[in-house]
Amino acid sequence: MAFTSLAVNVMLSGPGDVRPHLDLIEKVIYDWNRERAIHSSVVLLPRHWSTDTVSSFSLGLDGQAEINRQLVDQADIVFAVFHAKLGTPTPRSVSGTAEEVEKAIEDGLPVHVFFSEAPVPHDHDPDQYAALRRFRESLGPRGLYRAFTTEDDVRGFVRQSLEADVAAINADPAETPVAGKQSGAQLTARYDFREVTETDAKGRTRTRKKGERIVVRNAGDRTAYNVTVKLEPGGQGDAPFLHTEDRNPAHFEAIAPGTEVGIITALHMGVALTQRVILRWEEENEPREYSHTLTL
Repeated sequence: MAFTSLAVNVMLSGPGDVRPHLDLIEKVIYDWNRERAIHSSVVLLPRHWSTDTVSSFSLGLDGQAEINRQLVDQADIVFAVFHAKLGTPTPRSVSGTAEEVEKAIEDGLPVHVFFSEAPVPHDHDPDQYAALRRFRESLGPRGLYRAFTTEDDVRGFVRQSLEADVAAINADPAETPVAGKQSGAQLTARYDFREVTETDAKGRTRTRKKGERIVVRNAGDRTAYNVTVKLEPGGQGDAPFLHTEDRNPAHFEAIAPGTEVGIITALHMGVALTQRVILRWEEENEPREYSHTLTL
C-alpha cells in the first residue's frame, strides 16, 4: 500500500578506515525504515560521498567543497565515525570529515559523532592518530559524542539518535505538514541513557551507562489515555526490568501531544538487545495499539 512521507537525507561521514561502521549504520537506517517509516510518515535516505555524489568541476571549488555542496548542504541529519584516522586535510580544515562535521554543526543540523575504542592497528599513522585525538578533545566542550567498542553499541546509538531526530522533525511546528499524515495520538518508544567516563585506580578509563530509561513520546495531535507499555524480547534473552511501582505493564494516565514520559530501567546479563515494545492506549474512548522493534 502506498503512503505519503517526508524524505530525510542522512549523511554518513568518516575516513576510509571506518567504512564497515558506516555500512552498519546504513543497515540500521534501512531497518528503521522497514519498521517505522509508515507509522512516522518519515523515510530516511542514507547518503555517502562514494555513492551519492557526481563528478563535477565548478569554478573555484575543490573536491571537498563539491562534497559539501552536493551532500552536506542537502543533509538533514549527519553521522560521523572515527577510529584511528582523522583523514586528508582540506584547504579549510584538518580533514574532509572534520570539515563536514564542522559545517553541519554551523548549519544547525543534528550531528552524531562516534569514536571507536577498538584497538588501534599496529601499523597506524601516529600523526593521524594524534590529530584525531586533538579533534576529539576539541569537540568535548561543544557537545556530546559517543565512544563505542562493539557493533551492538553502534546499533543502539544510531537507533537512539534516529528516534530522537525523527521525533523532533515530527514535533516541529515549522515543518511543512505531510499530506495524508495520520491524525490522533502517535506513540513510540526509545531507549535513552547518558554515558559517563570514569578512571580506575590504575588510570584506565572506561565508560558506563547511567540514567537508563524507556522513553515514550506522543508525536501525534491528540492525548493518549490509560497508556500501557510492555516489552517482549525479540529473540533469545529476557525483557529488561521496568521500575513501575508494581505495575506490569507500566501505566500512565495520559500522554499529551508533543510530550514524553520515562520509565526507569536497567540492563542486566541475559537481556535481549532487541525488544518488541507494545503500546496500548485509549483515544476518544476507543482502544488503540501499536508495536515496534526497540534496540537497547
